[in-house]
Amino acid sequence: YVGIAKNFASQGGHFESIRPLALPALLTPLQFLPTSSLTSGRIFSLLLILTLLTAIYFTTKKAFNETTAFWTTFIYAASVSTFFNAGLILTDLTAYSLIFLATLLTYQKRYFYSGLMTGLAFLFKFPAPLILIPLAILTLTRKNKLSNLSKLALGSILTATPYFIFNLMKHGSNFLQPLLDASALIEKESWVYANGTLLRYLAHLTFTEISFILAIISSFYLWKNHKQQLFYFASPAIIFLTYFIVRVP
Repeated sequence: YVGIAKNFASQGGHFESIRPLALPALLTPLQFLPTSSLTSGRIFSLLLILTLLTAIYFTTKKAFNETTAFWTTFIYAASVSTFFNAGLILTDLTAYSLIFLATLLTYQKRYFYSGLMTGLAFLFKFPAPLILIPLAILTLTRKNKLSNLSKLALGSILTATPYFIFNLMKHGSNFLQPLLDASALIEKESWVYANGTLLRYLAHLTFTEISFILAIISSFYLWKNHKQQLFYFASPAIIFLTYFIVRVP
């Protein structure tokens, strides 16, 4: 991502078309600073996550209450994945924070802003628009379904469009090829996943992620009176877990 940012800044660096471009675009101004690109990139990534955690706190507080907002933000910030990835120049944590915000905003019936978050998440991680499937289903269960669905779609399209404009300018008629190449890449066998199994992954989650354990416990507690809320906030986890189980060797 730093290499792509350097490419944007000076036509140097290394451009890789299969990568989402939001993070490199945000890192581009940092390439003009008289500091290490990796150091400034790590600091920027940490500040980005702190900003998203703040947004999660205030949005959750508005949707529920201050206590819920505090514990949601605390558990999210203290999870192994967040703690480990917050200072790395990677896109996953930012994308899934935005997906969480999109889910929360749909719950609050703020469909256009939910769409904006979904489109932004796509600019950080290509599978992010999968969240539109459960969000669209939930939107269709409410009043003014078509109008609200249009707002959700419009917000997503507005923030995702710059990526496709860039691809048109760079790749011409093959503007969808980077997405196809990125999609095909995760289906290939890789040393990264050589020892990976679904059982090992779930065991890892169980023993390292307090958020995963608390989610299961709270689901049993909330099932009787809060089925809709559970569906709202479990559906993103389920759809992405299913996607990667099916697609990744």
